[in-house]
Amino acid sequence: MGKIFGILIALSAMLSAQAQVVTVNAIEQIPVGSSDVKVAALSPEADFVLLTSGQNVGLTKIDLATGKLAVVSTNAGAGYNTHLSDDGTTVIYRSKEVDANHLTRTSLHSYNLLTGKSEQIVAPTRDLQGVEVVGATAVAVTAGKAQRKALSRTAVADAERAVLSIDNRHLMITVGGVTRRLDPDGATTSYLWPSLSPDGTKVLYYAASLGARVCDLEGRHIAAIGQYRAPKWVDDETIVAMNDKDDGEFYTSSSIVIATLDGRLQTLTDDTQIAMFPVPAARAQAIAYSTPEGEVYLIRYTK
Repeated sequence: MGKIFGILIALSAMLSAQAQVVTVNAIEQIPVGSSDVKVAALSPEADFVLLTSGQNVGLTKIDLATGKLAVVSTNAGAGYNTHLSDDGTTVIYRSKEVDANHLTRTSLHSYNLLTGKSEQIVAPTRDLQGVEVVGATAVAVTAGKAQRKALSRTAVADAERAVLSIDNRHLMITVGGVTRRLDPDGATTSYLWPSLSPDGTKVLYYAASLGARVCDLEGRHIAAIGQYRAPKWVDDETIVAMNDKDDGEFYTSSSIVIATLDGRLQTLTDDTQIAMFPVPAARAQAIAYSTPEGEVYLIRYTK
């Protein structure tokens, strides 16, 4: 595989007319050699991407400088809510298996990219609800209880932060070992894609029929971003998401948007492709995303 190549894009008049959040410098296509891939994680320095299948089966690391591939996992579920440690050396991923009673159980694993060593963090369970990585510590919420695991021998004890999870469509928060419902838009709303801001003070989530929203740790509303899905934090005041449309069976369009909590919104991709499931690396000022055709791209920007 060759080196990644850059495709400089000129944003249309429609895009440039929006409130600019960042300057897009280039969009680079990453040759992946498969039509069934999407981005699971992007390294903090944007020097490698973790890819999974459309059904979240397996994880493969692709080095963006050399194109070299390395298999991290072949397990089902490994590409769902995948995390990297802050230094980019350890992958935290799930593994799904069906037991003798035909029940699906999920375990949690770590994989050291430097040593190739894999370790089980949480044994197979039907109650794994949420996972958070804080520095070099993984925190998992199982049946409402949090358990912490140092990812390296030199890991410094991290200050305890809130951990978010979904339980039967409810948005849950665990603080100080106590798990409670947050449900900022009511108990009858279904919640998806919760994440904690880098400074640990705000919650980003998607509420069915309401869109991407932000609240504080007590559930008080801070911002309503709009009908954008799969939202992720870029920094404490900025999020990235996808603006996707479908006809009930297939995606008909999708673009990557970046928004600030004070109301600025910018579309980063044009209508020549269906751009989905963005994953940011704020330190490197990069955002990875994929298309339904299995193409993978990297946006390079400056703020």
